[in-house]
Amino acid sequence: MMTIVNKKYIEKCKKALELQQNWVPQKWDIVYVDSKIIMLEDDRSEWHYRHGWGNEIECFKIAGESHDPFVIDKSEAVWLPTYEQLFDMAGIKTLQDFENFIREISLVEQNIWLGISPILKKNDYKIKEVLLAYVMNKLYGKIWSESEGKWVEMENNNGGIQ
Repeated sequence: MMTIVNKKYIEKCKKALELQQNWVPQKWDIVYVDSKIIMLEDDRSEWHYRHGWGNEIECFKIAGESHDPFVIDKSEAVWLPTYEQLFDMAGIKTLQDFENFIREISLVEQNIWLGISPILKKNDYKIKEVLLAYVMNKLYGKIWSESEGKWVEMENNNGGIQ
C-alpha cells in the first residue's frame, strides 16, 4: 500500500530517532508484526515502515544510501534488544542452553510472560520474542499489556506490584 506522508510525519521520524539515540544503545532493534510501504512526499523515495509492539513504527529508506532507522512511537517507546543482547541478558550462550531453558520453564510461567504479543498468543514461539518476554519479566518484573500498549509492572496475586 502506497501512502503520501506529510512533512510533519518526517519531523516526527527525525525527533524519534534523536530520542532513540539518546535513550538506548544504538545497537538495539525492534520486533515487528506487520509491514507496509510508504512514500515520502518531499523526495518521493520509498520508505519502509513496520508496526511493532507498543505501536512503534520504524522507517528506513529502501532505495539510496541511507538505511538508518527512524522510530516513531504513538504511545510509549518500547525498545527491544538484539538477539545478542537478549542471549547475554538471559545468560544463554549456546542454542543448547536456549533449548534447555525452554524445557525447564513451566507452562504456568509461560502463560504469564509468553502471552505478551499477537505472535506468541498463536503459540508461534520465536526465539527473540521468547527471550524478550523472559528478560522483561525476570530482570525488570514487567509484562506486555495489550490494553495499555506498553510494558507494565507485573502484579502479584494480592494485586500489588511485584
